[in-house]
Amino acid sequence: MYKLLKINAIAIVVLGCIHLAATPFIMKGVNPEMRSVFLSMFTIAGMGTFLPGVAILNQLQNLKAGNKQSRNLIVFCIVYFLILALIAVSTMYTNPFAYIALLLGLILLIPLPTLLKHQNK
Repeated sequence: MYKLLKINAIAIVVLGCIHLAATPFIMKGVNPEMRSVFLSMFTIAGMGTFLPGVAILNQLQNLKAGNKQSRNLIVFCIVYFLILALIAVSTMYTNPFAYIALLLGLILLIPLPTLLKHQNK
């Protein structure tokens, strides 16, 4: 479970970095009056992708030690990222990165039952 969470969290961080790195290239094609809006949206989306991966990576050691708060944070990040991925696919259905996010979100569901089972103890 820990290895799967770690690999998936790293992939999520990479996906967030790709989103943030692509922002300047996307901005070139945007109407000048709308650039600040798009810059804000793309930056927020990139950070919104990046941060759950970082949070999961940051809390894995504490999770191994049985820290309940770390487990709760990781469960929150899994649910948050899956919702983010579902929204990405439903709004950007032609973007392959949305489907990569969905795949990563679905993979995060694998350890979720184990985390929830231990959450009640």
